Amino acid sequence: MFSGFADRYLDVFDTPRLGCWYDATPSQTFKDWDATAKKMRSSRLEDYAVEVNRQTDKDWGFTKWKAGDLIRFGDLLEEEDLGKLTLMVWPRPTRDFIDQMLLTLPEIAKKCGAVAIEFDVEGGNWQEKYLEGFDDIEDAGRYLVESFRKATDCLLGASFHTGRINRSVSELVDYVAPQAYSTYDEGDEYDGRYEVVNMQIRAWKKVMEIEDEDGKRFIIVGLAAYRQKYPGHSPLDAMFAAADAAIELGAAHLRWWSWKHIMGHRDNGYAEEAIACVYDRFRE
Repeated sequence: MFSGFADRYLDVFDTPRLGCWYDATPSQTFKDWDATAKKMRSSRLEDYAVEVNRQTDKDWGFTKWKAGDLIRFGDLLEEEDLGKLTLMVWPRPTRDFIDQMLLTLPEIAKKCGAVAIEFDVEGGNWQEKYLEGFDDIEDAGRYLVESFRKATDCLLGASFHTGRINRSVSELVDYVAPQAYSTYDEGDEYDGRYEVVNMQIRAWKKVMEIEDEDGKRFIIVGLAAYRQKYPGHSPLDAMFAAADAAIELGAAHLRWWSWKHIMGHRDNGYAEEAIACVYDRFRE
């Protein structure tokens, strides 16, 4: 269930939000902080979900962003009013992994001012074959979410591929972030089943299947900021159409994969402009 999320969400995000999964490294972020901050201001993004560890990690640790770097980043975001911080982690369904997270992650989330902790359970890390210390994957999901609920005041979320909801976690958290990525590969058709608009509709319908006792579903729709060059359509049009579909469905929060494609070292030249158009559309 989405436990009393409505009021908490409005307290944190008082207007619709645009964000990204922030995949820059600490060195890329801090090497020239003034330049990074300038890019953030021009991006129109308002929330940053930082990858804390790696999907392949067998033991818990701050393997992508050290704790001190997260605290520094959170302080700078707050001091310069650049946006909200979410800590995105790849959990494993082992009791030891979860217990180790509980020893450190809630404290660091508080110190860096994070508004949410997001569990990525798209499949590579959260699988039955990795179970240790639990009867089944549902038991592991309950332990993960209930333990963090007691340990932190942060919102709890779950991110996943559209075709793999992973109910063991997604039915228990405050919000879900389906990765509704429509991306072009050779031979794809713009209006194909898994392409622009149709992918967003498919993701929304899948998420609507999740049980929610009070009728309130809070969804951060994940969108792609890469591989948008469909024949006969501009990348800007493709990105805008996907976002517009999510808005029409009722999304109040959009998040793109990822920073490196929008403003980072793989800046593709069209994503920033597309997001500016979406920003204007969101506020019509």
